[in-house]
Amino acid sequence: SGQPRPGSSLTHPRGLAAVAAYAPDRAALVLADTLVTYGELDLLANRLAQRLVEEESSLEGSPTPTAVEGQLCVPILIEGSKALLVAIEAVRRAGMVVVPIDPNTPALRIDQIAKEVGATFIVSDVITDLAGLARIDPLTDSSQSTGAVRRPLGRISAITFTSGSTGEPKGIVRKYTESNAAADFFWDRYGDAHLTVGTVLAGSLAASISVVTIFIDAGWTLVPYEVRLGTTSMAEWLRTSGIKAFIGVPTVLRHAISGLAPDERLSGLDCVGLFGEGLTWEDVRDVRRHIEPDGIVFNFYGSSEAGQIALLVVDADTVLGTGRLPVGGAVGHVQIRIVDDAGQDIPAGEIGQIAVRTRESALRYWNDPDASSAVFHDLDDDWMLIRTGDAGRIDEDGQLELRGRLDQMVKIGGNRVDLAEIEAVLRQYYWVTDAVAATYTNPSGEVRIQAFVVTEPSRLINPRVIRGWLRQRLPRSAVPDVVRRLDELPRLSSGKVNRAVLPAPETDLLHHVPGRADSEAASPEMGDALSVVLDTWRETLGMQEIDPDDDFFDVGGDSLRAVSVASRLSEATGTDLPLWAVLEEPTPRRMAELVAGVRPPSRVVSMQPIGPGLPLFVVHDILGNLFGARHYLSAFRLEQPVYGFRPSAWDAEEPSESSLEELAARYVEDACETVPRGAMCLFGPGSSNFITFEVARQLERRGRTVALLIVGIGPAPYLPAQMRIVNRVRELRRTRPRDLPAQIGHTLGATRAHVAAVAHRMVTPQNSDPTRSTRDRLTEMSAPDAPQAGLASYGPLIHKYRPAGYYHGPTMVIVPPWTGGNIGRQWAQWVDGPFRVVDPDTISRELDESGARTFERLAP
Repeated sequence: SGQPRPGSSLTHPRGLAAVAAYAPDRAALVLADTLVTYGELDLLANRLAQRLVEEESSLEGSPTPTAVEGQLCVPILIEGSKALLVAIEAVRRAGMVVVPIDPNTPALRIDQIAKEVGATFIVSDVITDLAGLARIDPLTDSSQSTGAVRRPLGRISAITFTSGSTGEPKGIVRKYTESNAAADFFWDRYGDAHLTVGTVLAGSLAASISVVTIFIDAGWTLVPYEVRLGTTSMAEWLRTSGIKAFIGVPTVLRHAISGLAPDERLSGLDCVGLFGEGLTWEDVRDVRRHIEPDGIVFNFYGSSEAGQIALLVVDADTVLGTGRLPVGGAVGHVQIRIVDDAGQDIPAGEIGQIAVRTRESALRYWNDPDASSAVFHDLDDDWMLIRTGDAGRIDEDGQLELRGRLDQMVKIGGNRVDLAEIEAVLRQYYWVTDAVAATYTNPSGEVRIQAFVVTEPSRLINPRVIRGWLRQRLPRSAVPDVVRRLDELPRLSSGKVNRAVLPAPETDLLHHVPGRADSEAASPEMGDALSVVLDTWRETLGMQEIDPDDDFFDVGGDSLRAVSVASRLSEATGTDLPLWAVLEEPTPRRMAELVAGVRPPSRVVSMQPIGPGLPLFVVHDILGNLFGARHYLSAFRLEQPVYGFRPSAWDAEEPSESSLEELAARYVEDACETVPRGAMCLFGPGSSNFITFEVARQLERRGRTVALLIVGIGPAPYLPAQMRIVNRVRELRRTRPRDLPAQIGHTLGATRAHVAAVAHRMVTPQNSDPTRSTRDRLTEMSAPDAPQAGLASYGPLIHKYRPAGYYHGPTMVIVPPWTGGNIGRQWAQWVDGPFRVVDPDTISRELDESGARTFERLAP
């Protein structure tokens, strides 16, 4: 109509044509390489509309019928922002029905959709296989006529096709409506203020159409990020685009802000609108760190059939919660009901199907009366009741909570489980950026749950630890059997996760420990020990549902809880249960055997005594802790036997070793006693690197084969001056004669720098005990006695350690990308043998490809 909406604070005309007449030079689109005005869009839309009218005239008398209520259906397949706006406006002016088709749609599906709507041509800026349809380019194939085209609007605005459950496209017939809740929200908030809006044009073309037309009809400026061009990163686009508002789907925004510094503010951005996916309070918290302090974040909930349904606005005064975000209250004249399977209202607070009474819904499914009758219910006065297929409830504050699709509400062991709730909780886990839960059928025919997570690069996830973490937060029936890390989740063109192509679970990802029996009858020797152990676990972990064969770390255990379990069991049973027992006997049944004296303690901690491949010996850290290494190795899902050197400081023993060399000698004896012959591997994460290195050197001198020495991200030992000289000579011997002058100059410069550094240390006061600050932190944390005793015992040994020479065996240094490359170079100076530096992602990928998951396969 070209007039402002009644009651709106927007006073200038709306609609592209009206804005072009009112302000033809106003910027409509700001693209990477050009600016497009409203006047230019208006001219191009008129010319394309004229071409469409001419095409319609050429079809008169042909057997191809018009598709819907006398209106010609026009498929559009568009990539460019400018072409998209021209095509939408032209179809609207020609009084036709737009049929959006996503650019990545295969030719066979294009052909199916074209036949469904009786189309013979397609408006597209993409040169590809268009299933034999005549192509009209919206920017170059228009009529040269300059006459305005203003045909009356028909009742139908669009038919959008989505994936149907039968594999055939399912069309949704949309009507023109007098109002739009999202548009109303922006108009009421900003009125005549000139708004610059950013959005990401990716995924569903139908969603892109609804987003861009809202702001163009209002006369504002759109700054789209065109994914297909990839001229800059999304984060850089956010920094430099100058947008005041952003609207898009949560997945895209999460990706965009992941490239920003943690507390980087985007100047001027004070409004972020999200739609199309579930949102969490953690998402909102992340967004608020990057927008103006007084800005807002809002979440629109709607469906393809019902249109916009509910809105929640979070401003600077909103108290942020955790977990899944409510979707708010009803918008406009929409009325929300929660109904049961029979369509009857259910009490507030209970979960049921969301039904919506509205005038802004779609009309029906295209050529599918049976499906339409199940969803669309005509009421009086142009009102319609839509059954959304979404599960939800009304909370105590009257806010609508979305609980996912009804088809995501599954029965597990007779219990109703919400997959969306699992996903929301998973996104709260450290480093997880995205997650999806799905069902699978196990070999017994039972429906079970698996989960997939996307994490920050090189952030390994341990499926067993995540499951334990989930056990603290979800009902047991909702805890996935399997958790896997993926580089990215597979998605449909709409941006939703494509659950149909999620990988099937791998048997080695199941949470059971290799070589452990799932269930064994309690032996008579155990007596009441099993009951005591179970009660202790329940008290320590705060859980009642613990089975005799649950793994300690699979139900939320960690090193601090392990200390508590050991001390409580020692007190309850009158035994001296060592802390390392939780690593070796991680189930109540096996721990009860140890408490009952059924199995004597060993010299080493058997963390995984059964499996193919060479035995792997793990060294504790500077605190005497083996738990961190155990978690790390479990994340790699190693299959080989894994042993840990038992830290005497954690056994309340006074270590007798006065040097790190003596400590390493004891561990060498333990390793040789455990594995009398054959090769082995060594692993030392972080602060245990020095001990591991010395153990490897002593094993090498003893004639034992170390197939692979693995050190973590900790620094290498200090390199004495004489060894620096030896290393320089080695480098010079490998240098080509013509490069010798430059290399010698580099060596002299490095020597001068080293002498200067030594002199600086001599005149600068140094902390004689670098472990002091760590001890202070442990005291402040009220840490258990064992880590403090470990630090007091092993800290001075590590601090004083000066290796006597090189190590000559295969060595691998694990260096995550955020640590930089200096650590790898430091260790290379101490190794005179095969050597490689690798990141955790590469290790995980190579283990996946190696067949057997054993570290020695990765040796350089």
